[in-house]
Amino acid sequence: MHIFNLGQELLTGIFYSEVINDVVFRYYRSVFKEDFYNLLLLNQIGDSSSIDWSKIRSQIKKEAALGRGVSLYISEGKVENLQSDLLNHGYKKDLDDLYVYKELDKNNEVPSLNFAEVNKNNLNLFIQASAECFPDFPNNTEYFEFCYKISSAVKDKRNLNIVLMIDNKVAAFGSVLVSSELKIAYLHNLGTLGQFRRKGYFEALVKYLSNFAFQNGATIICANVEDGGASHSGFTKLGYKKDSKFYHFTKI
Repeated sequence: MHIFNLGQELLTGIFYSEVINDVVFRYYRSVFKEDFYNLLLLNQIGDSSSIDWSKIRSQIKKEAALGRGVSLYISEGKVENLQSDLLNHGYKKDLDDLYVYKELDKNNEVPSLNFAEVNKNNLNLFIQASAECFPDFPNNTEYFEFCYKISSAVKDKRNLNIVLMIDNKVAAFGSVLVSSELKIAYLHNLGTLGQFRRKGYFEALVKYLSNFAFQNGATIICANVEDGGASHSGFTKLGYKKDSKFYHFTKI
């Protein structure tokens, strides 16, 4: 959980426009409106009888008025105690987020490949590659344009977007947000296009982005992956460890 909390601090002011702390919950309001970005974490520890559902409903109603969906974001250890009550209140388990991390103490050896920083000239390639790699992702263009927008430093935080080009085609892409003050980096937006998978490009890209993070003061790098997914396997091979796991619960 330490890495998760530090990562959320890194994202605040960039991906989260506001964090609302209440006795009942902590709410991360995203710059995006989809429910899987806007996360409401329950503060109480114990059974469901200790939850003030009226406060939760009130916050969700406020967000709906702003056009935002909200996920109740439940840590792995609380799911068993809360799941039946969540169902009674009209919530179903949806996505899972597994937070993995690795300590950084040196640069990685990276194969000599054509890594290019995303700029105004290749931004459309970046966006097109994302649409091909994640065809079911609802806000590809918005997300990738936002990643490009924040590529300039925000206080001590910097986001780097990279495309890996093979034979003049985008083979893989990814981003890393790093804070020299917090000494942590967050890998996101990673994808490898179908014809280029299983060739070591994901590993090479992660190492390249990790080097940027290390050179900019990070001693820890983390990522949010689907438990058991292809990215999870790739990170495990690179020595990443589990920090914590959360489930999204959304309205039925």
